[in-house]
Amino acid sequence: MSDSTDLLPSCAEHKITGIILAGGQASRMGYQDKGLIELAGKPLVSWVKQAMEGVATDVYISCNRHFNQYQQITRQLVKDAEPNQYEGPLAGILATAKQVDTPWLLCVPTDTPLITASLLVTWINEVNLTANPTSYLQTEKQGHFLHCLVKRADALRIEQQLQQGNRKVFDWLTGIEAKPWQVPALFHSQLMNINTPQELTAAGELLKKNTSISVK
Repeated sequence: MSDSTDLLPSCAEHKITGIILAGGQASRMGYQDKGLIELAGKPLVSWVKQAMEGVATDVYISCNRHFNQYQQITRQLVKDAEPNQYEGPLAGILATAKQVDTPWLLCVPTDTPLITASLLVTWINEVNLTANPTSYLQTEKQGHFLHCLVKRADALRIEQQLQQGNRKVFDWLTGIEAKPWQVPALFHSQLMNINTPQELTAAGELLKKNTSISVK
């Protein structure tokens, strides 16, 4: 598997804003700011940003703490309306949608650092953005709801749901009739979530074996 950028030019016709969702509490990681936890000498958020660059027109980080540290990675930050309140990922998606004007948003959580541009480009190329609705990744029967390619208009609809006190991502995706995109098997390992120290160690081992992921 090669993380080739040969397909990237085909994404250029679509104006897509990338959003890295980095606003969680990370309770199973000792409440550390997960996006800033290092894997192979680099913060998790930087691995995701590396994959999204060239695929998205711009890449934003949605976060609600440690702003100075995130600004060393990118100046394009989106903060929750109430810092440290942990309103959930939908709040971050909505805040970004209000700040940008691209017709599409590409959302990726910070805790999947093994994701590559090849997966993202394959997804974008196979989903006809002109005709298809918002989509999310699925491996076999498991939905990866925070990995979503979202019409900005659909993201703006989050506001009404949050006003009703509903923060469930699946309910939002169901309401906008989002469709799952089946991830090819060769990409499945790239969706490994880092939720525990043990998973962080396992990701490091996978990284050593996977020459398709560039260690910069």
